[in-house]
Amino acid sequence: MKKYVLTLLVLLITNVVFAVKVGDVPDLMKPHFLEVDGDYLFVVEGSTTSINVYSLKTLELIYKMGSKGEGPGEFRVRPSIAEVTPNHILGFAWNKLIWFSREGKVIKEKILNFQWPRYLEPVKDNYSVLVRYNHPQTYQISYAIVLLNSQFEKTREIIRVEINRRVEKGHQDRSKLKIDLIFQFVEKFTYGDKIFLANSMKGFYFDVFDHQGNHLYSIDKNDQVEKIKVDDAYKKKLLEYLKIHNKGFYESYEPGNFLFSPHLPAFKNFQVSDNKIYVITYNEKDGLRELIILDLKGKILDRVFLPLKSIKMHRAGGEDTFTVHNEIFYELLDNEKTETWELHKTDLSSMK
Repeated sequence: MKKYVLTLLVLLITNVVFAVKVGDVPDLMKPHFLEVDGDYLFVVEGSTTSINVYSLKTLELIYKMGSKGEGPGEFRVRPSIAEVTPNHILGFAWNKLIWFSREGKVIKEKILNFQWPRYLEPVKDNYSVLVRYNHPQTYQISYAIVLLNSQFEKTREIIRVEINRRVEKGHQDRSKLKIDLIFQFVEKFTYGDKIFLANSMKGFYFDVFDHQGNHLYSIDKNDQVEKIKVDDAYKKKLLEYLKIHNKGFYESYEPGNFLFSPHLPAFKNFQVSDNKIYVITYNEKDGLRELIILDLKGKILDRVFLPLKSIKMHRAGGEDTFTVHNEIFYELLDNEKTETWELHKTDLSSMK
């Protein structure tokens, strides 16, 4: 009996996953995005519109790419990292592309004759972007995946998803609009020669397309993921959160005009890496948040609760500063006591 209990205890201990602090990240004010490639950590710095490159081993700042401005090597707005290859890093912001060498030098630039403000990513010989459209009369919001060729010319719109966020019509004053604070999640991620579209309007649901925009298959796990109700306690907690973390957003609407959908979205965020889909949900237990791991076809491989402190309660509270690379969950955390940003990591392979 004692041997059985000891064996069970060992099994339980081996399945416990801990987050480990890697170290402090210098010269970082307001990170919005991070990516790991080999021995390097790339962080998009929102306050200076630069891409910071650190040693993943020592967290020493090696160099910065880009700065705020409209001249050579500069971005007007916060950039995103479109591509990291052995030869270059491609930064993208609004309608400007800048290719940097792995040493941080500008190789070339390209100004597009249109604006694609979100998430340009390569997919084989093409590029995909996620475009947001706002209807000025109905306040209808929609997201579309648009496919570009190698010359960054639009070839087709793959799919468009409509979202009702503001529901009141006819007001010129934004404060008079009624807004649903339960934001649905529609986002894309390219991996290899495929485009993955997460669409919480349909629940726990993904559409998968090939590099030419052809629909390959859908992933629907609504029968395996329970809906989470939005109760009064959650509403109160969310309003208090927005007061602290985005006061400007909170005060731009009249408090009585905040609405709440009956259920939370099926997921908060996701990423595709290591031939797996990593999905972060709103499900919480004992201060831990649920991570669901699927294979690329949608089979659920694991469900685990982790201390994912980088995941914000609401998108108006800031970006979720995390990435997954080689089965390690990296996240940037703001230590308010020391006023420094810290890199933490969780080894997901230890869950096996």
